[in-house]
Amino acid sequence: MDFRLLWDAVEQLEPVQGVTLLSVYDLPDALVHILTKVMRGRSLTVVEFAEMWGITAVEGEQLGDLLASKGFLQARTRVDLSHGGQLKTYRVQFERSKRRNMSSTVWDKLDLDG
Repeated sequence: MDFRLLWDAVEQLEPVQGVTLLSVYDLPDALVHILTKVMRGRSLTVVEFAEMWGITAVEGEQLGDLLASKGFLQARTRVDLSHGGQLKTYRVQFERSKRRNMSSTVWDKLDLDG
């Protein structure tokens, strides 16, 4: 896939506070495909991420970092001596669910008797 087209598509996305399963389906098909693969795999290295898009590792890191800055992914770097000391991975950033308590007065509005 063409890196510039991907970049432009991601750049146009509005920032989010994480992904919900419903919000994924409002995204362009290519992004839905990638996010669902990242969700299934729990995390992807920069190289794996780039290979899924068919772009270079450098482009993959740029794109992954852009998706992270938009709130869709988390970028994490960990020590990994087999990969030159550090390994960057991406995970889907899920929206934190806000506990929504219903007021007990909601039941007062219902006419249960009919």
